[in-house]
Amino acid sequence: MLKFDGVKINLKDINEKLEPVEKYDEVPFSVEIWRKLFHLVSLSIPVIYTFVTREFALVVLSIITILAIFIDLMIKKDNIVRVIIYKIFGKLFRKYERQNFVFNGATWMLISATLNVILFPKLATITSFYVLVISDACAALFGKRFGRTRFLNKSLEGFLAFILSGFVVVTLVWLGFGLPLGFLLSAYVGVILAGIVESSSAFLRIDDNLGVPLAISLSLVVGSAIAKANGLGFINLL
Repeated sequence: MLKFDGVKINLKDINEKLEPVEKYDEVPFSVEIWRKLFHLVSLSIPVIYTFVTREFALVVLSIITILAIFIDLMIKKDNIVRVIIYKIFGKLFRKYERQNFVFNGATWMLISATLNVILFPKLATITSFYVLVISDACAALFGKRFGRTRFLNKSLEGFLAFILSGFVVVTLVWLGFGLPLGFLLSAYVGVILAGIVESSSAFLRIDDNLGVPLAISLSLVVGSAIAKANGLGFINLL
């Protein structure tokens, strides 16, 4: 315990807040694998969005998101919905996701997707969600299995797994859609920013399913605006 200008500072509390989440996450590695396999279902969001209109995607996502929020609120109370959901998916819930007024990761994923479709061009949403789904899984599994060195609120090993996998993902998007180099550079910056957000999400108290796509989409929009000054804007190419 330290005192600074009359204010008591508990170093133990600060250190606990800064410990990598891998050290206190109650979900075992085997369950984390199942969580991330289930998480991969969300790849359907960027895949389907590639082939449908923004309006159609928004309608479908809005309906599914409202349903997910309703179910999430229902399972906070004792009722048949809670019994069924916990019977099927109970082991996949983290402790904090069982608390009142806290949405689970799947609900945040849908909320994030809906907001991204509303706020950003299609290319930004598709790219950011490919990175979110794949890189978040890589960071969680690699960090939980090999995480030893603290970086922000998580592990350096998990952070590096996020960055490296994110670089691979955006490079494939760049090649797949035949996009200009400005996209790739902006996407790399976005991945780094998203990795920082993901690693500090617990400390910032923001769900990474919301923060990661926001960081990448903003980076792509800003990068495209800068490139547009030279006639090389790319954000509306899809």
